[in-house]
Amino acid sequence: MFSVPFDRGELVAVLSINLFLSLGGFVLAGSLWQVRSRLSQLADTLSEVERHAAENLPRVPDLLHDRQQQIVQTRDRYHRLLHTLSLFQQLLQLSLWLLRLTRQNNRFNPFTESPNR
Repeated sequence: MFSVPFDRGELVAVLSINLFLSLGGFVLAGSLWQVRSRLSQLADTLSEVERHAAENLPRVPDLLHDRQQQIVQTRDRYHRLLHTLSLFQQLLQLSLWLLRLTRQNNRFNPFTESPNR
């Protein structure tokens, strides 16, 4: 038979180390497989984001310009409404002033008949 240059303890130690290294390699390979899978998912997500950005970003300046015009139009309308409100308030004040004035004139006017006569 073959003569073994190692004794039994050394053989067990070498086999144990080999087994430990093999199992560690399998664990490391599994971990790397999971990392590769996650990186692949991340790459797919980034590609999808890039595709959506490439589709939508060229339209953004036009959309921003439209929104800016709408804001300007809304501000103009608001200022016109404020001016209209101010005119209406002045008209109301003038109407009340005229109403008071006519009531005062009717009270002190000797040529008008008073309801008490």
